[in-house]
Amino acid sequence: MSSPIHRLHRLARRRARAGLRSELVPRATLVGAALAVAFASAVPAQAAWVPTPPIDTDAGVVGVGGVALASDGSGALVELKRDGAGDHVDVSILVDGVWQAPQRVDGGQDGSSTQPVVSVRSGGGVIVAWTNEGALYAATRAASASPLGPPTLVYRNPNPNGVALNPSLSLSVNGAAYLGFTTAAATPGAPGPSGPLAGLLGPPASGPGPSLSATGAGTIRLARFDRTAWSVLSAPLNVDPAQDAGRGANRPAVVAAADGTALVAWGEVAGGAPAVFVRRVDRGTPSAFPQQASVPALAGHAGATADSPSVGLEFDASFGWIVLRQEFDDGGSPHSRAIARRLIGDELGPPVAVDGLAFGAGDAATAPALALDGRGRGFAAAGTQSAHAVVGAHLNDSSVFGPGTRIDSTANSIDPAPAVADGAFDTQLIGWEDNAGGGPSVHARVDSRGVLGPEAVLSTASLDPTGGLHAGMDKYGDGSLGFVQVTGTGRQVVGALYAQPPTAPHLRRAVVASRNGHPGFTWGPSFAEWGGPSYAVTAGARILGTTRGLSLTSRVRVLDGVYPFRVVAVDRYGQATPSVTGRLLVDSVAPKLSVQPSGSRTAGSPVTLGLRVTDRAPSSGLRRVRIAWGDGTVTLARRRASHVYSHSGSYHVRVVASDNAGNARVRVLTVTIA
Repeated sequence: MSSPIHRLHRLARRRARAGLRSELVPRATLVGAALAVAFASAVPAQAAWVPTPPIDTDAGVVGVGGVALASDGSGALVELKRDGAGDHVDVSILVDGVWQAPQRVDGGQDGSSTQPVVSVRSGGGVIVAWTNEGALYAATRAASASPLGPPTLVYRNPNPNGVALNPSLSLSVNGAAYLGFTTAAATPGAPGPSGPLAGLLGPPASGPGPSLSATGAGTIRLARFDRTAWSVLSAPLNVDPAQDAGRGANRPAVVAAADGTALVAWGEVAGGAPAVFVRRVDRGTPSAFPQQASVPALAGHAGATADSPSVGLEFDASFGWIVLRQEFDDGGSPHSRAIARRLIGDELGPPVAVDGLAFGAGDAATAPALALDGRGRGFAAAGTQSAHAVVGAHLNDSSVFGPGTRIDSTANSIDPAPAVADGAFDTQLIGWEDNAGGGPSVHARVDSRGVLGPEAVLSTASLDPTGGLHAGMDKYGDGSLGFVQVTGTGRQVVGALYAQPPTAPHLRRAVVASRNGHPGFTWGPSFAEWGGPSYAVTAGARILGTTRGLSLTSRVRVLDGVYPFRVVAVDRYGQATPSVTGRLLVDSVAPKLSVQPSGSRTAGSPVTLGLRVTDRAPSSGLRRVRIAWGDGTVTLARRRASHVYSHSGSYHVRVVASDNAGNARVRVLTVTIA
């Protein structure tokens, strides 16, 4: 089986052959990165958070509804923006690691939109869903070459006072999608949530049409997109449709699988208290065996209220995980824990605590989040109620969660609201909200195969904690965190980017020699998911040239000498990865050659040539001495060579001494054989 690095290089070669290129790396960035490498040791490059300009700067920015990245690095961020009397949905598309200008999604709709969500797939497929005036809408784009379509009505509650809310969207790799949501009755004109995130957590505070301040029992519904049209499953997914479900922290969570199935989880009142259930759906048919994911007890502590489900599926959709928050009796007081259960078919495994907390004393967990890759590896993270810390556990490739551990490193007094995302090679991104620096900010760490990287602060201005925090990650471990920050000039939507560096170029020739001072170099392509890299060739501490291609002939004249050289791949962010070090030999002087014949000069007797070859330093080194004896015989030698002529006559002997740079010294002598 090939390694991930080998697969990256194969993909890079295919891209190079296809001529796939993105905008050039600015020359100043390329030269600066190459110089940094030229003066540094050839250590492996590391992934890093890269400078990312704000996606949107507007006083009307309300919040971020979601960030999604596909396996191929394409992605989208959806935001809510106040425009005039109402809130509207904008989406920004990620193309080759650059966020494009936001575009309006709900154009032509009156009133206010709210609760936007987004999901993507490789090739540029995008679906955005939202609610507007209590109805559920979606807009789709099949591929990067297609425009985003107009708003399409997915569901309108037949009850005049009914609303759709709390959408959860998942687009599968094959283009089919599932959209879970809650339906409920609402009191017309009832006040909704207030504050800058009113449109994300609920309805706008005012505006025409029914408020999303639902007062009736909620029902879980599911819509399916079959690549061309939406259809809503006829029956609710609730175990008991008469019971309240899907509101607040009981909102549904949906994940779509490549085989056309989906997994849906939600909170529903059962036995007088909210519980969490999970149900599979095979295209338009829900499983007849919904399972209760919340548990009767954990470690001998009786279970109670449960909510906040998060779900994931593997490539083999028979296997998945669910994480949730559940309260347990702890000496007569409720103690909230984050637990996970593995799903095999329709059966749930035993509960596993993923919060690193303990009964009897200490903190309690808040709503958890799960990231799961197709091979069953992932990460579960949650906040804590008192310390507002971030805790979590890594899920290894044996489907075993490691011990829960603290993720953040500083004191915090706001809800961390952690967000997680996963790549395909056991890499996970964990982001959270923090105010350790005196003001609200966004922090992040990346987990690679169970090892957490350093903590980074991503916001460059004061974070708006009500503006939402969402994470996405592609196959190769490039990631993004979306949030809102507030500057002195306005509100900004930020899609911070975590970029893997380009892979190291492969030298076609590790030793390069030149006799004219303008050496030529060739190499195999480097892979960078977000835009093809540029290349710089360095010799010693000097840059000989830059290119987007896979070869370069130096326009800079290089003096005679022996130099270490490297080819440096630089991505659009200035991240540089050098090749192994090669050897450059520049030699403009041919070797000195003297030839001394000896021996009997008669047919049948050997004629010997004594050779003396010298080359001044620095030298590219002697490559060979070639002797053409004049009778069709050729000999390669270094110090001495002998030859026997069969016939008498005069022979022109040509001796050529050449070095590795291609310089040659020629001596011709005539040998007469009696």
